[in-house]
Amino acid sequence: MNKFLVAVLLCISCASFSIAQWSYNPNAVDGPQNWKEDCSTGKRQSPIDIETAKTVMDKELGTFTLVNYNKTLNKTFRATNNGHALEMGFPGRAYNVSGGGLNGVYTTVQFHFHWGANNTVGSEHIVNGKEYAAELHFVSFNTKYANLGEAVDKPDGLAVLGLLIEVGEHNNSAFSFLEVANKLVEPFSIVNDVPAFTFEHLLPDDKTKFFRYNGSLTTPTCLESVTWTVFNDHVFISQYQMNLLRRLKKNGTLAEFGNYRPVQPLNNRIVKSSFPVSEDHTSPSPSPCSVTKTVTVTVTETDHGEMDRSVLIVLLCLGSISSAFAGHTWSHDQTAKDGPSHWPGVCQTGEKQSPIDIRGATQDKALGAFTLTNYDSKINDNFTVFNDGHGFKVTFPAKFYNVTKGGLPGDFTTAQFHIHWGKVDERGSEHTIDKKEYAAELHFVSYNIRYGGIRNSLEHEDGLAVLGVLIEVGGSDNPAFSFLDSASRLTSPKSNVTIEPFLFDPILPGDKTKYFRYSGSLTTPPCSEAVTWTVFKDPVKISDRQVIPDYHWVTVK
Repeated sequence: MNKFLVAVLLCISCASFSIAQWSYNPNAVDGPQNWKEDCSTGKRQSPIDIETAKTVMDKELGTFTLVNYNKTLNKTFRATNNGHALEMGFPGRAYNVSGGGLNGVYTTVQFHFHWGANNTVGSEHIVNGKEYAAELHFVSFNTKYANLGEAVDKPDGLAVLGLLIEVGEHNNSAFSFLEVANKLVEPFSIVNDVPAFTFEHLLPDDKTKFFRYNGSLTTPTCLESVTWTVFNDHVFISQYQMNLLRRLKKNGTLAEFGNYRPVQPLNNRIVKSSFPVSEDHTSPSPSPCSVTKTVTVTVTETDHGEMDRSVLIVLLCLGSISSAFAGHTWSHDQTAKDGPSHWPGVCQTGEKQSPIDIRGATQDKALGAFTLTNYDSKINDNFTVFNDGHGFKVTFPAKFYNVTKGGLPGDFTTAQFHIHWGKVDERGSEHTIDKKEYAAELHFVSYNIRYGGIRNSLEHEDGLAVLGVLIEVGGSDNPAFSFLDSASRLTSPKSNVTIEPFLFDPILPGDKTKYFRYSGSLTTPPCSEAVTWTVFKDPVKISDRQVIPDYHWVTVK
């Protein structure tokens, strides 16, 4: 076999660069949150959450030219457990990548995998908050540079083709080489004589659909030298093949934590797409189906003031949930055939539906206080406000805002918030307290990190946690709700605007230790019974001016 290219970089998922020890253990001093150099200071870090609604189509990206990707060369490959990943290396200059909007010709020198401890996590890139079981990276360097070591710190030095992997029923013959993992269980083990195989079948059939952005290595030192391609279509491997990857060891941490870096802030970068992104990528969201149930509360009494008037929402939530209700239309029109009384499935048959009238609560002193990570911090990235056809929703970068404790069944990461309201002088809040209605209700939607994303969380009764804030109208403007001014720019369905980030903590009541708790459901189709509900006792106020002036601004389907 030809001599392998000697380079500073072993692989993007597994570069050591002679820096301090690092790991994927989120609880360790050398874990991702403590990686140094560009990892902590860079502005073009990878991976990212690809929010398809924000992507910009670029017809100039074109198609790739993949030289020798469809051939089985008369060579052998080298497989390595480098202590951080499974890497497959091959002779330099044998495989080339060009076209597809790349700035030059790149030669492929290796590929490697990222994976998680279970099938709900593992990919580094995520799409609309959805994580995948694994991700494969083909790593190439720009041939204008002599070698990988010279290219690694140049802005146009590297190109990586990223492939998202799901677990299916059958073995994928293109991935039969994964059997070599049986010989790579111990860290730093090497197999030098892996028979060559074709690369083309590892990639999706449709290689013309992909996302493109400028980013970084995803391991220390996180140099910002990568032109990233993430293919739209995914491939499948079997559970058996997935388990082969999980056999690799590195002091047990690969099996326990996986080997994927959390997503990083976009920092106003533009993510391009080579194709028109369809609506089923952007998925709308999940409202009322009421039932009586027992709730627990952290206080023994409540006091309610009179509200000025009912105002606000028809929205829904979970931006990536609607695909579970694909093919069905629904509305909040009580007289329509697709109105709440006609919502099908669990909305009709469920026994833990939301919202509810909260009354007869039982105090539970074990609930305790919340830990709201970064709710009092301002992320260095913009938010997006949507009129999703049902209401007003705000989204933000994944895994920055987290909610724990407060009696929750796990650690949750906040994905979005939305508001529910009604016509003037009519009901607006979804939840009521002793039959008292409020002008509006705001929901912070978070998913359990053990399930990797909202879609997977919908299938588990501990999958989602929603913080509900009741809203009254009266008094002066509430500066914490200045983001409502963006509603005037969202007069057509599916429209969205970008706004500057703001703090979440002032949106919540001053006393966050007093709240009601019960197990319930989404409040819009598909009404999945996967929500741990928190409804804060104390309402917050907005002014008359901040009330969205015309509830017809949103077209309800």
